[in-house]
Amino acid sequence: MSKRILLYFFILIITGGLYYFVTENLIFSIISVIIGSIALFLICERIIYKFFIKDKKIQECTSFINNFIITLSINKSILTTYEVCKESFSKTLIEQDKLINNLQVEEKIHYLNKYFNCSIYEVFLKLLDQYIYNGGDILKLSQILLFDVRQLSEEVLNHKSLIVKKLIEFISLWILTFIILIIMKFSLANYFEEIMVLDYFRYGILGFFAFFYVNLILFIFNSFNLSFVKDITYENKTIKRKRKEKKKDEKIKRANVKAK
Repeated sequence: MSKRILLYFFILIITGGLYYFVTENLIFSIISVIIGSIALFLICERIIYKFFIKDKKIQECTSFINNFIITLSINKSILTTYEVCKESFSKTLIEQDKLINNLQVEEKIHYLNKYFNCSIYEVFLKLLDQYIYNGGDILKLSQILLFDVRQLSEEVLNHKSLIVKKLIEFISLWILTFIILIIMKFSLANYFEEIMVLDYFRYGILGFFAFFYVNLILFIFNSFNLSFVKDITYENKTIKRKRKEKKKDEKIKRANVKAK
C-alpha cells in the first residue's frame, strides 16, 4: 500500500506540475491536485484495496480446498486434516481461527465461509457434508470441484496478467498525450502566452486533466474487478447440471430399449 501511496503522489506532482507549466496559474494547479487527490485516494485506492483483499482470499480459499481434500484422502480424519492445513494459514486466517478456537472442527470449517466469501467454498462445504454423512472416496467425490478450483486459480492469474498489459497500454497512451502537450507549449509559445490569461483556456486545461482522472477511475474500476469469479462458478454449475440431465436422459433411453 505504501508503494501505491508514493505512486499517487508522483502522479499528482506530474499532473499538477504539468498544469502549472502549461497555464502558469498556481491556484488552478492546486485545484487540479485536489481533484487528483479525490480521484486517487478516495476512489481508486478503495477499488484497488478491495481487489487485492478479494484476490488474497481467493488464493487462500483455493489453497485451503486443495490442501484439505488431498490431505483428507490420505489420513481420513477431518480434525487431523484441518490441523495440517492450519500450518499453511496466513496471519489473517490464523487470527480468524483463534476467534473460533472453541468450536468443533466441522463448525470451524463452515465458519470460514464468512471469511472467504467465495461461492466455490460453499460447493466445497456441501461436498464435505456429503462425505461426512455418506462416506466414500473424497478424491472421486471432488474431481469436478478440484477442476473448478484449478480453473478459478488460472482465470485469476490470467486476469492479473491482463491487468499488467492493459496498464502498460494506458500509461503509454497518456505519457504520449502529455508529451504532445509539452511539445505544443514549446512550439506554440507565443500563442500560449496570449491565451494563458483567458479563463476558458484555464478551465479547458483543467477539464483535460479531469478527463484524465475520469479515464483512470474507469480503467481501475473495469480492470481491478473480480466479479467474473461468480460467473465461472455459475458456468461450472450449469455444466454439471447439463451433465446430470444428459446422464438421466441416457438412463431413460436405455430403460425404454430394454422395455421394447
